[in-house]
Amino acid sequence: MKRTKQRIAKAEQKKLLAEMLGSIHELCEKNQIRYFLAYGTLLGAVRHKGFIPWDDDADIWMFRKDYEKLSELFHASGTGTLRLIDIHNTPGFYSAVSKIIDTRTYLKENYFEAIPVGVYIDIFILDYLSDNKNKARYLARKLNIYRTMLNLKMVKPSKGRKKWKNIILNVSRVLLKNVSCSSLLKRLDYGAGKCEAFKESVYCGAVALQVYHAKEIMPAAWFKNRVAVEFCGGGYYAPAEYDRILRHLYGNYKKLPPVSERKSHHAFQAYWKSGTAHLQKERK
Repeated sequence: MKRTKQRIAKAEQKKLLAEMLGSIHELCEKNQIRYFLAYGTLLGAVRHKGFIPWDDDADIWMFRKDYEKLSELFHASGTGTLRLIDIHNTPGFYSAVSKIIDTRTYLKENYFEAIPVGVYIDIFILDYLSDNKNKARYLARKLNIYRTMLNLKMVKPSKGRKKWKNIILNVSRVLLKNVSCSSLLKRLDYGAGKCEAFKESVYCGAVALQVYHAKEIMPAAWFKNRVAVEFCGGGYYAPAEYDRILRHLYGNYKKLPPVSERKSHHAFQAYWKSGTAHLQKERK
């Protein structure tokens, strides 16, 4: 499909993400699939009742069995303009995090330039790890080896990066030349999924990506129950122990960060695909 330069403004992008969340919530409710708002989206719901003002994405947690059920639903019937993409159904998709995208849009983003990724919601899969915290950390560290190798292959050297870092990236590309991103991701996903042998264990975590490293390992009891929270005027689910989780990840999360730190960590711009630009006017 031919691309146009119909940019989606940040405010419109947030509105679209909120609508996508609503559709996902309805689908999960209808099919008894458990999910939780995650990371900055959970923080935004609790602290702002919506997006963190300077943030521009949305995140969800799901235990693996629920994610697999959701994946089957998308594969069997689809959900209108939404599509679920992951390493199993999308060749060239090199991310440990699955995404639900709006197919009417596309992103100009270096990391995903090889495939048609649109405005998306990230789904982080929670896996049970162990009843022993040290063993859970050991399993996470093993998986982190594959994630580090993947990052070394995917991150491109640039003029804005320190010289020694570019040297490491260039050397790593040579050493890992015969190791494909696809194989690394499959090992990462398989390793995380294999942890499911510890079903209903004491500790769990989204260890495939490990955004917050060791902090990703949390008591599974924190995710046992859910409570409704407001997000952009809608009702969604959060872990009942969201206060513990947010303090564990962010410390005093109720305190706003310094002004200098209030910025998005994503480098992309969203666009409407050709033939859908009229949606901008219809949606206003």
